[in-house]
Amino acid sequence: MNILIKPHALFLVLILFSLHIESKPIEINSSYINNEQDSTKTEIYSFPNPDEIMTYIIDNKFDFNESILSNPKESDQYLTDDRQNILVGIFLADLAYCIWLDQPAKSILYFDTIDDISKSQSLFPYISYNVKDRLIGNSGNIDSLKYISNDIYKLTKDYLLETERYQTYALVTMGSIIESLYLIFNSSNLNSASATIRQRIVEQQNLIFNLEDMLNSYLTDSEITEIKKQVSPIINAYKEMVLKKSQTTISDENNILIIGTDQKEDVDVELLYNLKRKIDIIRNNWLNP
Repeated sequence: MNILIKPHALFLVLILFSLHIESKPIEINSSYINNEQDSTKTEIYSFPNPDEIMTYIIDNKFDFNESILSNPKESDQYLTDDRQNILVGIFLADLAYCIWLDQPAKSILYFDTIDDISKSQSLFPYISYNVKDRLIGNSGNIDSLKYISNDIYKLTKDYLLETERYQTYALVTMGSIIESLYLIFNSSNLNSASATIRQRIVEQQNLIFNLEDMLNSYLTDSEITEIKKQVSPIINAYKEMVLKKSQTTISDENNILIIGTDQKEDVDVELLYNLKRKIDIIRNNWLNP
């Protein structure tokens, strides 16, 4: 589709066009903080909240499906600290999903389970922030509940980073990202999903590649060997997918500037199914005590 723009309007259009390009719904940032005592630098990775990932890709267009959620009642069967930390990430994503789709009873169940694990693992003192009271008090107010869900994730992330528990943060983050993608894949029919949804799934490759970098930065050699063995199929599946970028064309006809874009080519659905299978395997292995 071509847009006709007269020359005197070009300046405004180029400003808006540049703002559109730079405004990304999901942005992976890394920054550096200096520790003056030992003169070392620690790389801090920041990732989107689970509901930001899901909202960006599917835009609230699916129904609640309890069968695809993890079972919080089995949380006491996961005995190792690493598995418990991954589980917190999974439950944070499931909590966001339940809040997003207006399931208050389920939301409280996931929060209570996260809180119980957090107490045993010293992940975050949620009780001091009255999070559960806020969840109950805002029942039915989806916008407020989404804000609280984001707050829970942010409080967890900030606490772990401030206390320099980078390994725990890496595992929690990994669990939440993989579960978010799992919920997306298992809530959508890839064959009937729009080309936009399929493209947005592919665009999460930067999310996965930054996750890989963080795991390499935060985990010990022995931990990296085991965790990378688990997540490498997903990383490799994303590397197989290449999303062709649209090309912007500019021409001048009769003193009128024409800015148009070539249509994006759709991603191979079979590659997405391959990615889905790998995400299903690793996520279900994590939930197998």
